[in-house]
Amino acid sequence: MLIVASEIDSSTERIIEYLSSTYGVGINAVTFHYFRNDEGKEFLARVFLIEPGQVEYRTQIKSISKRKPPLTYEELEEIAESNGVGKLYRSLVNGLIPLFDQKTTTRSSIAFIGIMGEKRARNTIFSLLPGESSLEKGLRFTVYTDRFAEYFNVDKNSVTDIMPMYQKEKVYEDWAGEFGGGFFKDEEQVKRFLEKLRKLKHG
Repeated sequence: MLIVASEIDSSTERIIEYLSSTYGVGINAVTFHYFRNDEGKEFLARVFLIEPGQVEYRTQIKSISKRKPPLTYEELEEIAESNGVGKLYRSLVNGLIPLFDQKTTTRSSIAFIGIMGEKRARNTIFSLLPGESSLEKGLRFTVYTDRFAEYFNVDKNSVTDIMPMYQKEKVYEDWAGEFGGGFFKDEEQVKRFLEKLRKLKHG
């Protein structure tokens, strides 16, 4: 269900958020904003109340059905250990926690979240996927590149220099920008990555 309006009052926002986060109802709201620049060009921008990907995620895991719940932090660490990347996983998790606003888990990943924008939206920025990792390949990660650049206040083109073995995988043109991923092969890559992020975060 998609509610479209020029304005949405706070009571409606709370109801939509409650239905989505508590019961996994596939509901969202979108507002449209009209702009005109100095050159007279007109623009129409849309703003979702809840990130579309988050709505889909909640619908999958929080609906009152027989779907399995997200994995626990302990279960994800056990998977990383069994796939030969336990040490890399623990080093990254411990190093990333202070650099983001929140963390959460899914059926396959630990996700690191940033609170961004005027609406203080909670957006997944970076994730680790121990189930898609191995001793040979390394520890798998995914990243929303545009969000990462905004959150750490860096140029998008420089993100590839920060990430090891980064490759673009998809582009969400309407809401999340570019999406990519790669693998951490060893502790040295983890160390360099975390050092770069700490400098960006704390100056």
